[in-house]
Amino acid sequence: APAALNKYRVIIEEYPSNGSGFYRNTSIVGEYKTQTEADKAARREMEWECRFEGWGTDHYVGENQAPPYCSAEGPFECIADEDEYIDIYVQKIFVESQNLELEKAKTSVLPLKQKAKSKTPTATAVVATIPASSTRTFGPTAKYK
Repeated sequence: APAALNKYRVIIEEYPSNGSGFYRNTSIVGEYKTQTEADKAARREMEWECRFEGWGTDHYVGENQAPPYCSAEGPFECIADEDEYIDIYVQKIFVESQNLELEKAKTSVLPLKQKAKSKTPTATAVVATIPASSTRTFGPTAKYK
């Protein structure tokens, strides 16, 4: 198995502040080798972003210092006129070698178990149980109760 080769990505998402519209603009600031480097980069982006001006560095302190940062959390007088909010967060990602190992594992074929006296292959099934108190409907409006 490959060593823990993770990277961290800083992402910025912008979306409408008034709830109208369904767009979400996403951009990647950069990729970093450690969580600490990514947290520092996200903090720097928050400090540079005008939608956090006047409150962001005071709001995100102490235990609340690490990302995610959300401009919608600002005081009303600072965000009332904003047309868009912005979220800045860190996403953990796998490096290419780990993804290749996962793909190999998914596509490998495992031999079926065979009974001692029979040449007919058998397989083990996994069965999920649903509580008797739950009901399920099928189709586009499927819901669990």
